[in-house]
Amino acid sequence: MKKFNVILIAVLTSVILLGMFSAAWSSKAGKYGKYNVVFRQEEALPGKDGKVMIVGYNAKNITGTNPASLLVIYKITSGGEKAIYNFSPVVPEAVGYPRPLMIEKAQVVRTAPSEMFIVTSWGETGADYFGTHPVVFSYNKGVFKAVPFYKGSLSEDKTIKRFSWTRKDFTVSNYYNKAEKVQTILTQGVSATSDGKVELNFYGDNKPHADNHKIIKLIFPLIRS
Repeated sequence: MKKFNVILIAVLTSVILLGMFSAAWSSKAGKYGKYNVVFRQEEALPGKDGKVMIVGYNAKNITGTNPASLLVIYKITSGGEKAIYNFSPVVPEAVGYPRPLMIEKAQVVRTAPSEMFIVTSWGETGADYFGTHPVVFSYNKGVFKAVPFYKGSLSEDKTIKRFSWTRKDFTVSNYYNKAEKVQTILTQGVSATSDGKVELNFYGDNKPHADNHKIIKLIFPLIRS
């Protein structure tokens, strides 16, 4: 009888937790019903800070949907998941992009037991440009924020400056917090390396986009400021 009661309690507990989880994500589906989930990945925070769920959303129809794309980080708790950080890059009008940046992927980088970074890429296409933009986030004492990972202006780097595919760096602000700003640049590829660095790829010639290009790689170490 005791064994039956234990099993019954375990089953009821599982049902309750499943219901709480389903309700939480039903709420998210309602809030983000106009979006498609691009990726959804669970990650452990440094030390004993628990776990988070990193989710990328892109609008099903970017016309009239604001923001058109966003990154949401949820803290995973026994009571479900709670959004603790939102980011969507706002591109200055002077840059001249006809559409907003759309999130593509996120990669977690751990350079030390107490350090965590998220390397993201945000795509854009146009008649005179094609590529993706890097934005890096750091985690420190319960707080996520967009952080710079290179100094100066990459577009002035002599290895890529003379090519027509290279566009000037610019600063984006966070739609959810205008005071949060970070510099980025158009690249042809963003990735995190196995040794905890950010690799950016640039076209090293003036060939049309569809051709096989010479690729120039610029690599930057991630160091918490």
